This record gives sequence, C-alpha cells and structure tokens, in this order.
Amino acid sequence: MHAGGKVGILCGGGLLPKLVAEALQANQQPFFLVVLEGQNQRDWYQNYPHVVVAMGSVGLILKMLRENDVKVLTLAGSVKRPSLDKLKLDWQGVKWLARMKLFRSGDDQTLSWVIDALAKEGFEVQAPHDFIPQALTPKGVLTTVQPDADAFRDMDRGFDVAKTLGALDVGQAVIVEHGLVLSVEGIEGTAEMIKRTKALKREDKKTGALIKAAKPQQTKLADLPAIGPDTIDQLADCGLAGVALEAGSSLILDLDQTLAKANKKGIFVYGYVKE
Repeated sequence: MHAGGKVGILCGGGLLPKLVAEALQANQQPFFLVVLEGQNQRDWYQNYPHVVVAMGSVGLILKMLRENDVKVLTLAGSVKRPSLDKLKLDWQGVKWLARMKLFRSGDDQTLSWVIDALAKEGFEVQAPHDFIPQALTPKGVLTTVQPDADAFRDMDRGFDVAKTLGALDVGQAVIVEHGLVLSVEGIEGTAEMIKRTKALKREDKKTGALIKAAKPQQTKLADLPAIGPDTIDQLADCGLAGVALEAGSSLILDLDQTLAKANKKGIFVYGYVKE
C-alpha cells in the first residue's frame, strides 16, 4: 500500500470501490472518491469525501483530484461504456476522446490509454488489489463443494476459449457445460450473460461452470475479472455447478461471504492455474 499521499478512487459500479475505501479507512490512509455518474452505485459513498462527476468531464475530474491533493489513483469498479450523446464532455474530455478513439477501441485498449494519460498528468496509478490483496484469487478449490471430473474438463475448455477471445479484446468470461460453450461475455457484463444462459442450459440439474480469465494483454492495474456474493446467487439461479477464476489474476470480492454463500448453495469456487 502507498505509504504517503492521499489516494483517489475513481469509482465505477459494484462492490470493489466500497471495499477499497473501507480498507483505506481502516488503515487511516486519507482518500477522496470520484464517483462516476450513472454507473449503478448505491449510496455507500455518502459518508466519505467525494464528488459525483459525469464520465466525460475529464477536466473537472482532474481539477477535483488536484484540489483534494490526490497523489495516488486507483480505478475500481465496472464502467459501462456510454453512448456519445450521453458523455457530457468538457473540453479536456473532447481532447481525450479524440486521442483515444474510444468508439473504435476495445475495453483493454481504452483502459490502457486512460491509465497512461493519468500517469502523464502526474498521478501514480495503482491496482485496487494493492489496497485489498486478500481479494486476489488463490489457487485450488476454495469451497467445501468439490468440482467433479466433468467440471474440470469444462474449466480447461473454458479457459482456452476465454484466453482466445480475450486476446481479441472481446470479454473475460464464458460459460461451458459438458464441453459446449453456452455463452460468451460481451458488452452486457457477467450478470446479464449468466441470466441469458439459463434458457440455454441442456440439463436441469446443476452442471456447467462460469470461467473468468484476464485478457492475455490487459493491464493488471484495473478491470481484473471478479466475482462477489451476488455472482453466487446468479450461478445458483442459472443452475450452474460452479465458477473458476484465474488464480492471481482475478478478484473475489468479500471473500468470506462469497465462499460461505457458495458452500450454502452447493456451488464450487476454484482458482485455476493452467498446467
């Protein structure tokens, strides 16, 4: 963890920004939140120093970070790519948009460009898991529920497919049942992918697995594949047997609660390493 200087958290949606903020508070590290408007956050940030800003207001974001003496930045949470007419661009945002070619780039390309641009503005960019290292997925079976031989075959197949698609900057997740790829993650995100897979499953019993893997070329500073307690509920509703995540390159948010829920619902969680 960074020893000196205030930490700024660029907050997208999901649980990750909240967990980073709680870790910083517990360690008495000063921080400031830039909450990106329209990213489905709940009101958890209200009791922390923060500002809510439109994603395209880059100049305002940089101004607020500097006014609040932020030295270190971390990008935490999911961000939905907006349509151009909803970006609310300021002049700095217009310049960034022109340079990064946002609407002709994949997520990884865009994210890498943004991180480089923030570094050029004088901020030290760190990964969210630098502040919550316990969230990094460990290797092996993490639940009392054990994957069977069929599940291991689905994992092997799923990781091959996920890495191939990731190299094309397509997505980070697939769902495989008995070796058949049922779903590939697109722009909709993991939760919606799981939801639409329910109608595609070939068996009513608990089979198949969600596989999440980092893209081969992606930065490790942001947007690592992640699951949390809500993911377990979604897997159970879909009738899937479990989830495999790339060990060391993915996050399990609220680890204890996620694994407790998985055990209760009969869902395995596995930290995968390609042998």
